Amino acid sequence: MAGKEQRNSKNAKGAEKEKGEGVSIGRFVREVRNEFGKIVWPSRKNTLRLAGVVLLMTVVMSLYLGVVDFLLGSLVSKIL
Repeated sequence: MAGKEQRNSKNAKGAEKEKGEGVSIGRFVREVRNEFGKIVWPSRKNTLRLAGVVLLMTVVMSLYLGVVDFLLGSLVSKIL
C-alpha cells in the first residue's frame, strides 16, 4: 500500500510540471523577451496610412448612420 502512495505522489508531481507549475519567473521573462524580439513592427508610414483609413471609415460610417437615424426618426414621427 505504501508503494501505491509513492507512485501516486510521483504521478501528481509529474502532472504539476505538465500543467506549467513550477516554471521560474526568470525563465518566463526570458521567453517573453525572446518572443518580443520576433515581432515585426510596421513602419511609421504604414502605421500612419492605416490610422488614416480607420479615421476616414469612422467619419464615413458615422455620417451614414446619422443620416439613416434622421430618416428613420422622421418616418416614425410622420407615422405617429
